[in-house]
Amino acid sequence: MRDPFWQSAKVLLQYKKTLAIALFGVLLSALAFGVGLTTMLPLFHILLGQRTPIHQLIDENMLDPGNPVFIQELGQTIKNIVPDDQFIAFVWLMGVIAVFSALAFIGKYIHLRYTFVAVSHASMRWRRRVFRRLIHAPVVDVLNEGTRDRIGRFFSVG
Repeated sequence: MRDPFWQSAKVLLQYKKTLAIALFGVLLSALAFGVGLTTMLPLFHILLGQRTPIHQLIDENMLDPGNPVFIQELGQTIKNIVPDDQFIAFVWLMGVIAVFSALAFIGKYIHLRYTFVAVSHASMRWRRRVFRRLIHAPVVDVLNEGTRDRIGRFFSVG
């Protein structure tokens, strides 16, 4: 008999589009979480009273010549956007964190919803398959083994 895992995977792979959308949700959630976490460093500098300007933190961390070019360009863009005033920079960073937190929750919702859809549809397929086998079972086998075992297997599938 084939491995039960691969039998289940074969049924789940019939929902490739649904699982791809769920994967997109996971990636969106992880990306937004990572950006939000990265944004916490300058926020803690402001909260802990370290008088290091945000522009200096960007210079030290993102504009280092050892970084890839796209990181340096992103750092320069962020440096042009972030205000000089510490309080305004704090409010701005809190807004950025709020936006990326919302994106992370949207990604998590997409992931959970589409994963549940794929798994529930696959479970319904398995139930139909087991029910079909139960209904079309030879009468001799049903009389020898009894119906309790077969009905129990049907209801314990999902």
